[in-house]
Amino acid sequence: MLVRVLAAAAGVVVSVVMVSLGNMGSGGQEMEDDQRYISLTAYPSQILAIVGPSGAGKSTLLDILAARTSPTNGTLLLNSSPLNPSSFRKLSAYVPQHDSCMPLLTVAETFAFSACLLNPKNSDIPTIVASLLDELRLTHLADTRLAHGLSGGERRRVSIGLSLPP
Repeated sequence: MLVRVLAAAAGVVVSVVMVSLGNMGSGGQEMEDDQRYISLTAYPSQILAIVGPSGAGKSTLLDILAARTSPTNGTLLLNSSPLNPSSFRKLSAYVPQHDSCMPLLTVAETFAFSACLLNPKNSDIPTIVASLLDELRLTHLADTRLAHGLSGGERRRVSIGLSLPP
């Protein structure tokens, strides 16, 4: 999904040319002589799904696309040019599979804390928080603590909000 959102939102073409996902299985366990290669291209407005069985390398591929890890070999291209991880991070967002939020904070406090960390000189934090709450349809939950009162989908939307630039 990261590839689809990036390509559609930024109007860019993302290409993965014969990238080796290495020999790491699920849970980071090294696998014997199992080099998995993938090639794909995501075009603007294209819907793309990454599917496969457990341990096939879906999360590893997303980690490589998000520049959280490097492929063992191969090429990542953005608009036919080699992908620069710092530039790519400005065009994309990475939402981890598991939430890592502070359970005692409210939804609004969580967004404000994140915005302050990402841009400490920005004095318009309340506007950023209000915008995130509105865009993610979480306004009615602004004062709800993360530990209680949120559904799984609402928690996922909080994680998405934390992954967006302020």
